[in-house]
Amino acid sequence: MNDSTKTLLDPETVSTILKWAVTILIAGFIAQFGKKFANYLTDKIRGLRKNRKGSDPGLNGESGTLSTSDASLEKARLKIEKKKAKSEAKKNKKTE
Repeated sequence: MNDSTKTLLDPETVSTILKWAVTILIAGFIAQFGKKFANYLTDKIRGLRKNRKGSDPGLNGESGTLSTSDASLEKARLKIEKKKAKSEAKKNKKTE
């Protein structure tokens, strides 16, 4: 064996490589489960907020304001009207 092979298999070098490998594996483990835990917490918070909005009588259609489905329908209608107006403007511009 030459000198480069001896230094590669040196017990000190091997232990350093193993320490780094274990450190990287532990960091990956913590990161993966940390991400899952963060997603779990955000889902829980969204669920709590959704339940709070659903239980508030001022937010549904009974109070005289638009409910969420009515609001989304109105938004879609306005979007379609805007597209129609834009296409009409293009047609008028082409004919001029």
